[in-house]
Parts: sequence; C-alpha cells; structure tokens
Amino acid sequence: MSVVVKSQPVEAPPGPPVPNLGSTKVKDSLVHRKFLLSNSTSHVWPFGAIAELLDNAVDPDVRASKVEIDVIKEDAGRPTMLTITDNGSGLDEDRLHKMLSFGFCEKVSIDNHHPIGHYGNGFKSGSMRLGRDALVFTRDKISRRVGVGFLSQTFNDEENIQGLKVPIVFWNADGSLRTPEDEAGQALSIIIRHSPFKTPNELFAQLKLLKNNPGTRIIIYNLKKHGDQFELDFDARPDDIQINSYEKELKEFASSRRDGDRPYQQQYRPGQSQTAVPLDYSLRSYCEWLYFKPDLTKIYIRGRLVRQHRRDLELAHTMADTYQPKRFDDDTLANTVKKFEIIIGLSKHETETGFMLYHRGRLIIPYLRVGIQQRDHAEAMGVVGIIQADFLKPTHNKQGFLDSPAYRACRETLAGRLLDYWEEIKEKRAAGKIAPRGLLSSSSPAPSQSSASQSNNTTIAQASQQLDAPVVDVLTWVQCDKCNKWRALPPGMDPNNLPDTWDCSMNPNAQRAQEGCAAIPDDLRPEYKKHEDLAAVRSKKNIQKKRAKQQQQQQQQQQQQQRETTATVAAAAPGSDADVSVDGGVFVKPDPFAVSVASSEEQNPQMPTNLDAAEQPQPQNQEAGGDVVFDNPADDIDIFAEDTRLSPEDAAAAPIAPNDDDDDQMQLDAPLEDRAARRSARKPEQKIKALDDNPKKRKSRSHDEEEEQETPRRRASASRASSGGGGGGSSTSRSAKRRKIEVAE
Repeated sequence: MSVVVKSQPVEAPPGPPVPNLGSTKVKDSLVHRKFLLSNSTSHVWPFGAIAELLDNAVDPDVRASKVEIDVIKEDAGRPTMLTITDNGSGLDEDRLHKMLSFGFCEKVSIDNHHPIGHYGNGFKSGSMRLGRDALVFTRDKISRRVGVGFLSQTFNDEENIQGLKVPIVFWNADGSLRTPEDEAGQALSIIIRHSPFKTPNELFAQLKLLKNNPGTRIIIYNLKKHGDQFELDFDARPDDIQINSYEKELKEFASSRRDGDRPYQQQYRPGQSQTAVPLDYSLRSYCEWLYFKPDLTKIYIRGRLVRQHRRDLELAHTMADTYQPKRFDDDTLANTVKKFEIIIGLSKHETETGFMLYHRGRLIIPYLRVGIQQRDHAEAMGVVGIIQADFLKPTHNKQGFLDSPAYRACRETLAGRLLDYWEEIKEKRAAGKIAPRGLLSSSSPAPSQSSASQSNNTTIAQASQQLDAPVVDVLTWVQCDKCNKWRALPPGMDPNNLPDTWDCSMNPNAQRAQEGCAAIPDDLRPEYKKHEDLAAVRSKKNIQKKRAKQQQQQQQQQQQQQRETTATVAAAAPGSDADVSVDGGVFVKPDPFAVSVASSEEQNPQMPTNLDAAEQPQPQNQEAGGDVVFDNPADDIDIFAEDTRLSPEDAAAAPIAPNDDDDDQMQLDAPLEDRAARRSARKPEQKIKALDDNPKKRKSRSHDEEEEQETPRRRASASRASSGGGGGGSSTSRSAKRRKIEVAE
C-alpha cells in the first residue's frame, strides 16, 4: 500500500509593511532651472523646434483646423517675438500645468487619428530652443475659462531659483479669478515684471486675439541670436521665415563655388553637394511637406496660407511596393498594421533626392539618401521615395529614428527597392519610353546652374530657382478649402500662386468646376492612381537573374564534362601529346624546333621565310643512349640518297668527315645496313618512349601524320629544292654536300 504525501506550500517570511510612499520622507527628484537650456539642445535645427509646437496643435486632443505663425517686430520697448496661434480645443488648468512640466503625455487616438507626441517634452524643448522665455495664452473649449502660463529661463535665473517655477493664472468665463487670490497675485506679479506685457490689460489684449473662440496662443521672445543677429530671419521674404545668414552664405557660395562647399544652413546628406534644398532654410517650404495627408489643419505663415503638398501624388513614373518589418515595437501601430507601402518616383526637381520617412503622418527625416544615392558620384538623382514608418520609434526631437535593428533593416530594404526602381527607369530610358532627365518642356525653361554667380544681388528665391530648375513635369495638386478634397491641376501651375481661398468651382477643368465639391476626390480616380507594381518588376528581374544563373551553371557543367572527357581520352592513350586547356578545348604542345626556327628567322632576316614544309630542317629524336629514331626507314634512305646524290655503295665506302655542328650527324654517318637493322629491331613502344624522352628533338604527332601523308614526288621535289636553295638548306644537306666534295677530291 503506497502512501501519497502532499507537500505543503512554503510561505515566504513576512517582510516589512509597504509604506504609503506619498506620506514618507523619500526624497523627490529635483529639476534645476538650467535643465530648460540643456533640454533644448536636443534640437540642432530650429525648424524642428517649430514643428514640435505645430504637432501639439495637430494632435487629435487639440484638433486645430487653423494654425498661424507670425512675428511681432520690436516696437515700443518690446522685443521681437514669435507667435504660434491655433483654434483647437484649448487647455484647462491641469492640462496647462502638465504642458509646462516634463514627461506628461496623455494623448489618445480619436477616429483613427493618432497623436504624434510620445514623450511629453515637445513644448519645453521646442520653445526653449527658439528663445529663453515663452508665454501661453489659452481658452478651454469646455469650461470657457481663460488662462496664462509662463515658462521662463530669465525669471528663474534672475530670481536664482534652484528648482523650476511656472506661474499660472486662470479666470472664469465671467472674468473672476479662478486661481486662488494669493497665488494669482504672486503669479501675475512675476509675469508682468519679467514679460513684455507690463499691465493686466495688455495680457487680456492677447487673450482677446483668440476672438472668443477656444484655442491657444504661444508667444516666444528673447529669441536666439548668432552674434548680433537673430537666428531666424524675418526680413528675407514678407511671407516666410527663413534661417538667418543663409542669403549671405548663399551669395558667397554662388560667387566662389568650390568642390565640397555648402551653404551654411544646408543639412548634411551623404552624396549631396552644391545644391540648395529650400526645405533646409525656408519654413514655408518645410511646412509644405511636413504632414503626409494634411486633410484637417491649414497652416498660415505671416498671414499667407501654406499650400501643403501630397508628395505621393506629385511624383512622375511612380512605382509602389509593400514592406513587412521583421520586428515591431510595442507602443507603435506595427502591432495592427503588418505591411507598409513604399512609393518611389521621379521628382520635379533634381535637388529633391532621397526618401521621405513619415511617422503617423508627420515628416521625421526628409530626403534620406540610401544605397546608390550615398556614393560620391551618386546615382538616382531626383528619385524620391515615401514610406509611413509607423513601426519605428522616433527620437524625442522627432528629427530621426532610434538606431535599432528594425531601422537598419528598413534602410537596407529601401536601398534594395531604390536599386530595383532605378534599374527599371534606366531600361525604360534606354528604350525611349522615358525622356532623359534634363529635357524640359517649353513651359518650364531651365536656368543655368552657374547663373547664380552672375549677380551679387541674388535673392534666396532666385538662387533657389537657379540651383533647382524643374526637370520633370508633374501634375499640381491643390486642396479645396470647403470640402478638403484634393484636385489635380495641369502641369506647370504653381499652387503658391493660387489665392489663399480656393474651392472646387475654381478648377481650370470646366467639367470638374461644374461638378464642384460633389465630385469624388481626384486622388481616388483610377486615371490618377498609376503606381506601377514594383514587386512585379522585381519578380520579373529575379526570374531573369535566376535563368541567367541557371544558364551559366549549365555552361559550367558542360565545360566540366568536356574537361573530364578530354582527360579520360588523354589518360587512355599513353604518350599522347594532347593537353586540356582552361576553357575545355584541346590544344597541341608547341613544337620546340619550330620555335627555334622562328627565333632564328628573327635574328637572320636574310633567311627566306616562304620555304615549303619539306624545306624545313627535319628534327631528329635521340634516346638517352644516343640512338636516333626515325618514323619511316624508307623515307630516311630516300632523303639521304637525294641529298648526297650518291649511290648507296659509294656512300657506304666514302670517308666521312666529323661534324662539330650537329652531334646527331654521327648517327647519320653510320652504315645504312646497321641503321636499318637497328630500326627494324626497335619496337613501337620504344619509339614512343624515345619521342617522349626527347621533346627538344622530336616532331609533334600532328606534324608526323602530315609527313606520312606526303607523296614521294613531293618529298623528292622538296629535297631537290633544298639542295639548290642556297643558304636556306638544313644542316643535313650542308653536311652531305661537304662529304660529296671530299669524295670528289
């Protein structure tokens, strides 16, 4: 009988009770006032800081339909100030306090509209990058309360505050104080003392600019300077904000152009040189491409609407493909969307080169060059790609992505897709299906690249046009201000020249204008959705490469079989002179005697070169023991008799003089009977061995076969020609003549 013993669970010994951390003496982390400056240095590019403030207005919790960026010039003791105003949902006291603090991000997705913000740091880093101080005026959409908050380096430094103070004051809709009176009085006193607005009425005047509508107005002052000039240039163009000193640097750059020189504010991109990309220095140009599908928010810069573009629509000869990432991040959309579309096409301007990487509809990296675009002499110039990289994590300044295996794999994939696209474009250009880049239509003449150096008064706009001439005609797209639908306009039309308010009834296409806003969006029409399938192109090329590889393998196998067959035949024939060459063909070993004759002809130009084959000296083969080997005894006797012109009896009895020129002559001078006896006694295999042992004196096998086929008449004719041919005879003929003279004497 077995007994089952059940083990009792072992309980851990009771530990100390967990205290209520809110009531303990555990120290809080401190934030020093200098952290505002330290945190702002994450933005090396000022437009990236402005984009942080625009993102807050576009996010679904604010959902502004209009954002205005403007400047208040220095006047009446007030400094120059940058303003950003939206008509979104506004902020209440709690949300404004969190906005002026660090790490609070409570944004959520609404109606498939996903927030861009991730880290709760954008306003602080962005505003303090542009200036030292920022005021926030807001009206809440729900409570209708109005308030003002103050984030200031100047105030905290002048008061020598060790931490970080953010004065906030709120009023109710009826104008009464929402904030406790003692706190509100102290906050108002700080704001009036350290801000450009010196009275409560001046503060209320800024709130009135919201026009009794919900929204937020941000004012940044004590703007960053380079020396005695502001970093941002408000004077270059009345409808734009540009990076200061660019015009000066561009003039110097255009007038004294050298390899490797770049304008000061051009972002560095591998393979890019001597080009001006407007997106790098013009806020208007940057905002045109900032959002992938700007269907909701209109951006105004200094009172003029920014005509935002659809990059996916304004490319020529586009091809589309999908990309499935190898790994996903937990806090991104990659868990729900497994494949992401890649669109590649030719841009209107050759300076626009690279991939536009978006995240949740917001541009993170503009013109990222990959693969063949990174070389010193870059290829695929003017090719632009687009991808919604929601599976990647952006850095906290939203100007790049975290360096991760997923990001590196994405770049490698983009480089491969770019190569596939460029090879297809080159094939189409070679076939005449696509015009070569640089051939313009009559509607868009190209100024000279060097024309930027012809005038010292070149403006930024003129220099940009000269350095970035249009080379591909594409359709122009514009968004209706009433229905927010996208409409296609004819090539050559500049959307920046359209009126600020444009609707479907103003379409140059009469039929489209008559249909008005009721017509379906043009970007959904089949005639405008012409993305060629890049996956099919890549599959076709892979099949071609596979077939070419198979053919190459078959050729290699055939060559290997030929080599093996030739080696087998050569091994089966002992003493064969045949060798196998590298390419599988058969060649015969060179005749060393023929080589020596050729060299003697080069040394003695008097020697005739048109001798018949029978007139050439006949090589003799000798074994190690000194015996001479002949292929045919009868041939040897005939040749000897014709050379000496003596009867066999006289030749046998005639005295023979020694011959120092040729050691083999001693064998030739032996009696005919002895030589014939030795030849008849020799075995065929010994003859073959003798030939193999004396490669210097033997003939090639192919030459021997030709000699056997010669007729006796040809040999006799050759012998007579040799005896009367002068200096071209062989050493054997000369020896025979010498013996004939001695016998006659």
